[in-house]
Amino acid sequence: MACGGGCCAAAPSPISSSPPNSPLAVEENISAIITDCDGADDSEDSCCKPKHSRISPHTSCCDGGHDSHSNRSSHDAKHTAVSIHELSDTSSDLERGEAKHERITLSVQGMTCTGCGASLEKALVQMRGVSNVRVGFNISRAEFLLNTHVLSVEDVIRRLGRTTKFHYRQIREDDGQTIEVTVQDPAELCLREMPPGVLDVIPVDKTTIRIHYDATVIGARRLLNEAFGEQLCLAPLRGDSSTTDQRKKLKVDALVSILIAILTVPVLVITWAPLPGKKTPAGEIKYDTACLVLASIVQVGTAWKFYPSAFKDLVFRGVTEVDMLVALSTTTAYVFSVVAFGYMAAGRPLPTGQFFETSTLLATIVLISRLISDFARQKAVESVSVRSLQPCQALLVHGDDSLSVTKIDTRLLEYGDCFRIEPHSRIVTDGFVVYGNSEVDESMITGEAKLVPKQLKSALIAGSINGSGFLDARVTRLPTENTISTIARLVDEASLSKAPIQDIADRVAGYFVPCMIALTVVVFAIQLLVGIYVRHSSKSKSAIDALSYAITTLIVSCPCAIALAVPMVVVVAGGVAAKHGVILKDPQVLEFGAKTSHVIFDKTGTLTLDVMTVVEEYYAEDVDRNTVNSMVHGLTANINHPVSQAIARHLKDRSVPVQIKDVKTIVARGVEGNCNGQLIQGGNADWLELTDDPNIKALTTSGYGRTIFCIKVNNSLAAAFALDNPLRDEAKFVVHTLRQRGIRVSLLSGDDRNAVHSIAKQLGIDPQNTRHRSTPSSKQQYVLSALGPTQENTVLFIGDGTNDAIALKQATIGVHMSHGTDVAKSAANVVFIRPDLRGILVVLDISKAARRRIMFNFGWSFVYNLFALTLAAGAWVKVRIPPAYAALGELVSVLPVIGAAVLLRWQRFGRWRE
Repeated sequence: MACGGGCCAAAPSPISSSPPNSPLAVEENISAIITDCDGADDSEDSCCKPKHSRISPHTSCCDGGHDSHSNRSSHDAKHTAVSIHELSDTSSDLERGEAKHERITLSVQGMTCTGCGASLEKALVQMRGVSNVRVGFNISRAEFLLNTHVLSVEDVIRRLGRTTKFHYRQIREDDGQTIEVTVQDPAELCLREMPPGVLDVIPVDKTTIRIHYDATVIGARRLLNEAFGEQLCLAPLRGDSSTTDQRKKLKVDALVSILIAILTVPVLVITWAPLPGKKTPAGEIKYDTACLVLASIVQVGTAWKFYPSAFKDLVFRGVTEVDMLVALSTTTAYVFSVVAFGYMAAGRPLPTGQFFETSTLLATIVLISRLISDFARQKAVESVSVRSLQPCQALLVHGDDSLSVTKIDTRLLEYGDCFRIEPHSRIVTDGFVVYGNSEVDESMITGEAKLVPKQLKSALIAGSINGSGFLDARVTRLPTENTISTIARLVDEASLSKAPIQDIADRVAGYFVPCMIALTVVVFAIQLLVGIYVRHSSKSKSAIDALSYAITTLIVSCPCAIALAVPMVVVVAGGVAAKHGVILKDPQVLEFGAKTSHVIFDKTGTLTLDVMTVVEEYYAEDVDRNTVNSMVHGLTANINHPVSQAIARHLKDRSVPVQIKDVKTIVARGVEGNCNGQLIQGGNADWLELTDDPNIKALTTSGYGRTIFCIKVNNSLAAAFALDNPLRDEAKFVVHTLRQRGIRVSLLSGDDRNAVHSIAKQLGIDPQNTRHRSTPSSKQQYVLSALGPTQENTVLFIGDGTNDAIALKQATIGVHMSHGTDVAKSAANVVFIRPDLRGILVVLDISKAARRRIMFNFGWSFVYNLFALTLAAGAWVKVRIPPAYAALGELVSVLPVIGAAVLLRWQRFGRWRE
């Protein structure tokens, strides 16, 4: 069995420390962007996003936040770029040195709705040195750029703790690998000289340190056993920081809610139960005193949940949030009851008496309602979490002995390790098969229900489930950088972005609380007048009744449903899409996808399989075939284009490549270079002016739709290769389905006319909607014309990243046909984990389903608040909500919103009609 220790997998491509959607990803690649925009590079990230594209993903280069036609709100746009004024202030500080901006990610606990997220965002924006702020309410995170020469991370957390109600912890995301170990003296170990491969050592707590190391230099097991001259102990596994923190918060909230409920029950019993001696003056004093004591404990015990946040929001940001409503209503009910108790103790009881049960039951129900809502929201997020697919343990195969297997923590895997996959177990990380045969269920990653056969050298995806056979595999990516981790990071990054419709919800929720306070005053005034002049009650009784109506109105109003309407759907839809093999890198796709009116396909590598094959050859009579093959092999060996790669593969076993100097790629034409003073050119017949050559015509007509790669040496035809690549199996189904839905379909390609028209004929695409010999700029112009003069159309462009970068960024929605673990390299709005065109239907269907649920959520929020407010305000006269039960409204309003979003989990998208 080929599991020996002498074989090591090559180190994978490095992953940038800045996630693809983060603002820093743009800054880190400025130099590359400048080069790419010159058209010298055909890579997917090679071109700038034109300013008029309606979706401008965070990954788009040259974005700059100046998209005048973008639907992104101006509020978001002003946080997209680092403030020039701010940079000028800090970069010129000679004492501090040159300004240094770092991407900071904080885990935030205590946010209950998007209003909290907006409040936190506002607090961060107001800090000098902070820019590019993004807050993800559903994933409990905040991300921003920090000028560390102005403020430290500790300064930011300290200021936020003083001006906001939330709790913060920094999440460190570094290059390379990190591992946490427990030691007796962290400070002493941090002072030691760093062993080779160890980049940094950071204390975590009194017994734990985090070691940051280069996994290509030193492996995790060697690091623990040898690097520091002693054996270190691996620290207990920490889950996802945001999820772990949220669970801890839920436990604390549950404990507080239980204690408050225990104190509330006696108050309710005293108030409602026919207790002995209750109606006597002495008994009434005794029982009311007990209620006062218990209600006071509840009021003080819950004050830390509402008062600080309400006060900080009002004082530091001049806004009123939901906590202000709760604080006002509970305080009003409690203070009124204390005053009523005082009158009773003085022998002058008020007509209505005290109602301590209102304030205590209100506080209890608010806490329990929030606990249930937070728990439901947390479960909704976890239910679509891709990270849950990552196993914690692996079976390590030792050396050449296939029988020697050890169970280890997945964090201890190293590059080149061989690990065993037992039947019906989950694959721990990305790798390739070195022994065994089996079938693997990859549906949890790709959404495809079919079992995929696996044999020697087959690629394996982390998180997929093995079938009935045993497999041994070689590690190609460590768990922190495998497919699961990459997808999870991209989904989290998308959750930090806002869909345009979210701005509407935020604005409505922002005005909601002040309007409710004003409405409460109006309700109090109307009910007071009704009590005095309509019911002819005494002024004191009318005031008390009016106050109870006002309190109920204040409590029953709930902006949480409006605030949650969009983000809950976005986070669940993003997770569901990921499990269907589609990464929505920008949540705006959910809004625009349903409006798609035109889908434009690239041909090679998109509609057709990306592996072309040579099907026929021609050589001129006066040339030596071996010499020509060696020259062509050397010319195409290092060119990243499907045609060149196919030629190189074809000649691999037939020739030895010679060195070609001054190799230059001519976009949409071909490639040329110099071999011992001879000019050698390879490319299409149009560029080489060979369209009338009879030999080239013969190659073309012998197989309709072929791609012809011609070779000229010193301007004379030396050879030609006919290539072909078949359609993808699902191409006809996808194109047919799109046309059935009334969506226009176009085909663009840099290939020959015959090849393009052949594919179009097979797919039923109108010849008028095809373009051959398309350059990157001509593809851009076609997309522009499809968008319309006022950008009124929604255009989806899908390509494999070769020569498609400009078109991907120009279209309303850019879709990149990726190849598994390369998803992080794309700057498109949408990335397919596997090259499967049915992902287009997934995008369109999820977008439609998400929009329907968002509209339902808005409709439900409107109906609920309209009905509840009229009921609470007394508009129904004989039917009203008692103040003590008004807090249940938060639960009633929020749970349907969460439920509507979670229902997306059980739908299948894009595949049911095949």
